[in-house]
Amino acid sequence: MEYFNYKNYSIELNRKSKNKNIYFRVKTDGIILVTCPYHIEKDMIERYLDKFIAKVENKYETSQLNKLDYRNGGNFMFLASNYEITYLKATKNHCQFDGDKLLVYMKEPSYESAIKVIDKFLKEKATKILNERFLMIIQEFQHLDFVPILKIRKMTSKFGICYYKKATITLSTLLLHYDYECIDYVIIHELAHFIQPNHSKKFYYLVEKYLPNYKEVEAKLKNLKIAY
Repeated sequence: MEYFNYKNYSIELNRKSKNKNIYFRVKTDGIILVTCPYHIEKDMIERYLDKFIAKVENKYETSQLNKLDYRNGGNFMFLASNYEITYLKATKNHCQFDGDKLLVYMKEPSYESAIKVIDKFLKEKATKILNERFLMIIQEFQHLDFVPILKIRKMTSKFGICYYKKATITLSTLLLHYDYECIDYVIIHELAHFIQPNHSKKFYYLVEKYLPNYKEVEAKLKNLKIAY
């Protein structure tokens, strides 16, 4: 692995003999991973980096995102409350809240291990909380005569997806960093897509019926801009 800084980004360069092209990916810690063939010169990589960074910043406004920091002493937001991450060595990997701290117990404390342990913890919490909110809202949602299948997974750029033909809604664990009002909005938003597949005026009339202040909640989601 090679490491260098380019503009305001940390770059991790992984050269592979089998690779024929250059690939870019933003890792969970904000580092840009570049995978490329051995023979590619650094100046060519930087030219491609310019295009990749411009594309990412234009699409996701990453320069303004609140990137989640899972490092020891980092900040962990859960249901809109902040917790300081503290690494502890233990015989079993797990997490628990203790006052204003998130204790991360690991066999081998490291940033890479913390990501896996915290993600598992977040998935368990999301499964419980998002299912509870979903069932509460679906009982009040009078425009559907069926209950969609709910799936939960880690998504980096979407809060939720409605699969109309499969009668399925997928929610992101990313929602657990926001408050209940934001969670409810995303659920209502995705349910409304079963009635109105696009973002027409009729769609937003329907959303407003179940969440009158939806515009304020939308603004909250956009302003906070949490990202993996």
